[in-house]
Amino acid sequence: MVLEITKNINRRTFIQKTSTAAGSLTLALMLPEGKKKYQAQAQTSSNKTNKLFKPNAWLSIPSIGEPTFVIDKAEMGQNVYTSLATIICEEFEYDPTKLELKFAPVDPDYNHPEYGAQLTGGSTSVQSGWLPLRLAGATAREMLKKAAADTWGVSTNELSAKDGFIFNKDLSKKASYQELSTKAAQQNVPSIEKSELKTPDNFNLIGKARSRFDASMKVNGSAVFGIDSLPQAEASAVVIHCPTFGGKVKQIDLTKAKNMLGFIDAFPISDGVAIVCEKYWQVLKVKDNVNITWDYGKNRTLTDASIQEILEKSLKDKGKNIVDDGDSVQALAATNDIVTADYRMPYLAHATLEPIACSAEIKDGECHVWTPTQAPTLCHYYAVRASDLPSDKTFIHTVFLGGGFGRKSYARDTREVVEIAKKTGKSVKLIWTREEDIQHDAYRPGSLHRFVGSVGKNGKIESWTHKISGPSILANLLPDFVASALPNFLSNSIKDVVGSTGQSLLQWYGEDMTSLDGAKELPYTIANRKLDYHMVEIPIPLGFWRSVGNSFNGFVTECFVDELAEKAQKDPLEFRLSMLEKNSRYLPVLEAVGQFSNWKKPLEANRHRGIALHKSFGTYVAEVVEIYCDGSLDSLKVEKVYAVVDCGIVVDPDTVRAQIESGIIFGLTAALYGKINFVDGAVKQSNFHDYRLLRMQEIPEVAVEIIHSQEDPTGVGEPGLPPLAPALANAIFSATGKRIRSLPIFT
Repeated sequence: MVLEITKNINRRTFIQKTSTAAGSLTLALMLPEGKKKYQAQAQTSSNKTNKLFKPNAWLSIPSIGEPTFVIDKAEMGQNVYTSLATIICEEFEYDPTKLELKFAPVDPDYNHPEYGAQLTGGSTSVQSGWLPLRLAGATAREMLKKAAADTWGVSTNELSAKDGFIFNKDLSKKASYQELSTKAAQQNVPSIEKSELKTPDNFNLIGKARSRFDASMKVNGSAVFGIDSLPQAEASAVVIHCPTFGGKVKQIDLTKAKNMLGFIDAFPISDGVAIVCEKYWQVLKVKDNVNITWDYGKNRTLTDASIQEILEKSLKDKGKNIVDDGDSVQALAATNDIVTADYRMPYLAHATLEPIACSAEIKDGECHVWTPTQAPTLCHYYAVRASDLPSDKTFIHTVFLGGGFGRKSYARDTREVVEIAKKTGKSVKLIWTREEDIQHDAYRPGSLHRFVGSVGKNGKIESWTHKISGPSILANLLPDFVASALPNFLSNSIKDVVGSTGQSLLQWYGEDMTSLDGAKELPYTIANRKLDYHMVEIPIPLGFWRSVGNSFNGFVTECFVDELAEKAQKDPLEFRLSMLEKNSRYLPVLEAVGQFSNWKKPLEANRHRGIALHKSFGTYVAEVVEIYCDGSLDSLKVEKVYAVVDCGIVVDPDTVRAQIESGIIFGLTAALYGKINFVDGAVKQSNFHDYRLLRMQEIPEVAVEIIHSQEDPTGVGEPGLPPLAPALANAIFSATGKRIRSLPIFT
C-alpha cells in the first residue's frame, strides 16, 4: 500500500491513516528550528505498529511501486524538482529518476526554518534542504539495512545499499527496498549524525549534470500550471482593480454586460470588481462592457515627481545608522579628492511569463484552491478567511509556477478566487489579464542613493558614505505574512493586531534588512565607512523582486566603486583586487573572471568592457560585460557576458549555469528597459508594448564558470542578477565617458 501524503489532511487523520497503512514504511524529517539544529527524525507506520513521528513525511516506501518524495518547495523553473530529489537520493542510494514526486500540502512541519512559514524564496531551496534531506535519506537507508540484517541474521556492518537494494557482503543476497519496507517499519529509528554522511569525494549523484525531471511533463503538456488548474471549472473570472492604489468601487453599471453571452455575474470583492462568465473568452468581452465608477481615494496625486520629492526630502532628515566604521567625516575633511554621486533606481514589475492564475472550489463544507504559489501558508491563511471555513477544511494544492521571481509570494489572487467561488457557488478559474498584472503588481521599490567617497594616497578607498532613501519592502508585507504564520487557534482579530504591530515596530525601528542587502556588506576593506537608511512611506504595494535589495544596491555600489577607481587612476579590476582580503572567497572569483574574460587583452575598436563583483544569498559572483558602442548609446549592443560563480558544493552544474544565465538576462532586461511610471496615482505601463522585455536578438552570449568549492551549497536563482547592471554601466562609461546613474538605460 502506498501512503498518500500529498493531500492536506489534519494531524488526527494522518495518524489514523499511517497506523493502518499495511506493508509500507513512511519516513519523515522534522525541519530544523534554526540553521544550527539538524537532528533528523523519522516516523514509521505499518499494520503491526502505530509508532509515529509527525505528519511531515517527505519520503514513503511502499511494498509495491516506487518510493514517493514530497517536495516542499515551489518549482518555478529553478529546478528544485530535480535538485532536491537528487540530494535525498544521494544518501538514500536510489535512482532519483524513479521517484514519484509530489508537491507538499500546507503543514507547519514544512515551514522554512528561517521564515517560519511555508515559503520558497531567498534562493534557499537547496541551501535549506541540503543537510535535512541527506539526513532523511540516510535514516531511510539505515532502517532498510537493519531490516535486511534481521532477516538474514547478520550485522548491518556487513551490508551495503545501492540502487534501491540491500546487498550482503559477498553480494550473494539482495533485497529491494520494497521487499524490506514492512519489516523496516518495525525498526527503532536510528540517530544519524552529520559526521556519518558521505563526504563530497564519495558523492555518486551530487555534482553531476542530469536532465530535468519535469522536462518531459512540460514538453508534452501534462505539467499543471495555475492557468491549467481545475479544467472542469464551472466559471471563469477576471478582477478589475481600481487604477489608483487604495481606491474603491462606488457603482457598477451592468446594463450592457448582463445580456452578453455567458455572463454570470459581476460584483465587488475586497480588492476590486469580479467579472464572472462561463468561459474565459467571454469574460474578456464582457469586462469591457462593465462600467465602473471609482472612488480614487487620496493617492490620486501620486506621480514620479512627487515620489522623487519624498525621497529627496528624506535625505535631509536623520536616517537610521546601519554601519559606522572608522571616521568617514574626518577622512573626507582631510582630502580634496572627493567624489559625490546620486543614483536613482526605478520601481519594477515582475512580468512573469504566466500571469496570475488560480482556481477554487467550495463544496461539501471544504474549500480547495489550486495555485502556483511561492507561499502556501499565506494562501491558506487568505483562503480560510475568505471562505469562513475551518483551517482543516481548507486545502491548498500547489502546482507548477510559470515564473515566480518573488511575484508569487503573495496571495491576493487566492483571496479573490475564494471570494468569487463563495459568492457564485461555482467552481471558478481566475486569470488576471496582463494589464491587471502589470498595473497591480507588488513592485520592486524605487530608491535614491547618495554617495560621498574618497581615495587615499595608497590608491585605495579611504572613505565611503552611502545614504539610502526608499520605502520598506518588509513593512508592506509584515501584517499578512506575520498573521499567516500564527497558530490557527488564534482569532483573526488577534492575528491582525499582531501583524500590524510587527509593521509598526519595524517602521519605528527604521531598518529593513531586505532593503539593505548588498549595501550593508561590501567585498572591500574600507577603513572609514558609513551607511544610513532613510525609510519613507509611499502608498505603492511592494514585494520581493529577483535578488530584492541586491538588485539596486549591487548596481549603485559597484558603479560607485568604478567612479573611485577612475579617481585613483587605476584599472577597475586591479583597483578591486587591491582591496580584497587574501583569504576572502571574493578573491578567486574576481581573479577568475579577469582571466576568463581576457580582461588585460586589448579589444577591437568600439568594443568595451565593464566589471562588477557582488555577493548575494551566500553566493559570490563576478561578471564582465562586453559591449559594442561607437560613443553613442543608440549603437549599444551587449555582445558577451562572462560570469564566475562560487556557490559552494554544486548539486547540478547545468542548473547552476542555467540560473546564472537566467539572472543575467532578467537583469539585462531591467537595466535596459525596466521602469514603472506613475501618473495621477496610477501605473502608466500596461503590457509588453510599454513594459519591454529583452528580444531574442538582443540576448548576448553568456559564458559561466563555476568555482570548485567544498563549502555547503548556497543560492543560485538570484545572484547572477546584481552584478550585471553595474558591469554594463561601467562598460558604457568606458565607451562614452558618461556615468549611468539611473536606470533604465533606455527610457
